[in-house]
Amino acid sequence: MESKSMLQALGPDIWIADGPAIQFYQIPFQTRMTVVRLENGDLFLHSPVWYSQPLAAELEALGRIRHLVSPNWIHYAYIAEWADAYPDATAWASPKVRERARSQGVEGSVRPRPGGQRAPGLGGGS
Repeated sequence: MESKSMLQALGPDIWIADGPAIQFYQIPFQTRMTVVRLENGDLFLHSPVWYSQPLAAELEALGRIRHLVSPNWIHYAYIAEWADAYPDATAWASPKVRERARSQGVEGSVRPRPGGQRAPGLGGGS
């Protein structure tokens, strides 16, 4: 039996993965993650969907998971699961994400890079 990829390629170094629907103001809302492979081969997971071992294995075949990005207050739901699975990855978050996550009972930490450095390949970092 052929297994189906959870990732859909959009280009040479960019993919999407659809996750389960979540309740957002009592309306089911589809989740979607964007994955970008940076110049150095590291992976940047934008708005990670629900963590699963099969999805993680597909991603690991593409590169090293190094950046977990929560761009705003509604895209943090699964960051802690991915951060637990990949403790060497940097979790990036918008300013109010930690506060909102705690208010919703989601625990996890956002670990800043030493010295406030930008990550390589993320807009001017070295």
